[in-house]
Amino acid sequence: MGTESRISHLGALPFSNENSRLVRTIWSPLQIPHTAFMGVEQTQYFPGGRSATHSDDRSEEIIYFRQGRGQIQLDDKVIEVEPGTAVAVPKDVVHTVRNTGSDMLEHILVTGNLTLGSLPPSPLPDSLDYILKGDEHDLKRLSAFRVEIPVGGSTEPLTLLDRECVYVLSCGYVVSKVLTHDFLYDFEYALTVNSSMWVPAGPRHSFRNIGDSPAVLIGFMCLARPDVPIN
Repeated sequence: MGTESRISHLGALPFSNENSRLVRTIWSPLQIPHTAFMGVEQTQYFPGGRSATHSDDRSEEIIYFRQGRGQIQLDDKVIEVEPGTAVAVPKDVVHTVRNTGSDMLEHILVTGNLTLGSLPPSPLPDSLDYILKGDEHDLKRLSAFRVEIPVGGSTEPLTLLDRECVYVLSCGYVVSKVLTHDFLYDFEYALTVNSSMWVPAGPRHSFRNIGDSPAVLIGFMCLARPDVPIN
């Protein structure tokens, strides 16, 4: 019984120290059943730090910045980034991230696997505040949205039959409610800026702010695989 939803606590994750940055794997396909996410990472760059220049021919990415200031280069285009900036990295685009500030630069990187089949996509819900609509940025599998939840407030319940989601917080403290497929039982999970949550395609879910300040929730959506059972 259950929804197969998962919670990861960033503070407890192992990390790799790569020259001038720290990389933590939040989710990998080994941790999530039947996922089309190739991976979800938290990366922190020391001042002057940067990632290797590279491109990917089997995947696409969304990079969401939570702290600091820097730049991301996409082929010949340079984009200035700051907290709240979201950048789409389509397949085969050469890219690198640089910390140009005096503080740590942090981002969440979400990767979609393009080698897998996907369910026929339904239109994205009009009610969501998108920071990136995938099809408008040459992304085939990924999209991202932002929700600000006032003190004591809750989000509208969301049910996505063709997309799985990963959630992180930019600020605040929330409790999520995830219903089983038969709507007979629900699970509640607490999330902070040091946690991440994965929800498979199918379950109805919502979030309520139980903190004393507004909460900002970021949702990353990925088209589900056609062989995934609806939970």
